[in-house]
Amino acid sequence: MSASEVMTPAQRREFDGFLSKHYVRAIKARGEARAAQLAAAVEEELAQKYEENAAQWAEAVEIAKKEIAEAEQKANDRVREVFAEHGLHNTKRMPSFQARYRWWDRGETFDSDRRQELRKVATAQAKLIAKAATAKAEEIAADVGGRALTEQWSWDRALAELRELPTLDALMPPLDSKEVHRIAREEHKTDRYGFLRGGGWPELIPGENEDDEAEGVDDEE
Repeated sequence: MSASEVMTPAQRREFDGFLSKHYVRAIKARGEARAAQLAAAVEEELAQKYEENAAQWAEAVEIAKKEIAEAEQKANDRVREVFAEHGLHNTKRMPSFQARYRWWDRGETFDSDRRQELRKVATAQAKLIAKAATAKAEEIAADVGGRALTEQWSWDRALAELRELPTLDALMPPLDSKEVHRIAREEHKTDRYGFLRGGGWPELIPGENEDDEAEGVDDEE
C-alpha cells in the first residue's frame, strides 16, 4: 500500500473519534434504555394471564370439572355408607366433602412475592447485559483502532470496518426467561423440587426436571 492510500492524520483523528465518542458512547447511552426494555419484556411475561375459556384447553377444563364432581359424589356416597354401617341415618349431621374446581390463570407468578423476586433478577440481569455491552464495545473499538494503525488502513478500508461494527441489538440479546428463573432459584436457595426454602412456589418451566420425571426421584434419607 502506498503512503498516499494510508489515512491522513485528519482522517485518523476522525476515525478514532468515531470509535471512542460515537460508537462506544452510543452503545453505553442506548444500552441503559435497552436494559429497561429487556426488563420490561420479562415484566410483560410475568403479567401474562391465560383465560379459562380459551379453546386450547377447553377439553381439559371440562375433564377437570367432570372428574372433580364425580370424585365429590363418590366420596360423599362412601360417607353415607359409613354412617349407615354405624346405624346413623341423620343426614343433617353427616359430614361431607366439597371438592372445588379453580382455574389458576398465571401459574407460579400468581404469587406477588414470586413476581417481585423474578422482577428484581430481571432488572439486575438487564443492567449486567448493558454493562457487558459497553465493555465489549470498548474492546472492539480498541481492537479496530489498533489494527487500523498497525495495518496502515486506507480511508475506504476504515469506513468499511466501521460499517461492520456490531449493533446494540447484537451486543444486548433478549433476556432468557429460563435463566432469570434459574438465577432466582439459586439466589433464594430453592430445594430440588423448585420450592423456595422457607416457603414459595415451584418452578413451572417446560423441560425442567425432565430427568427426575423420566427416572423417578428417590426419597431422600
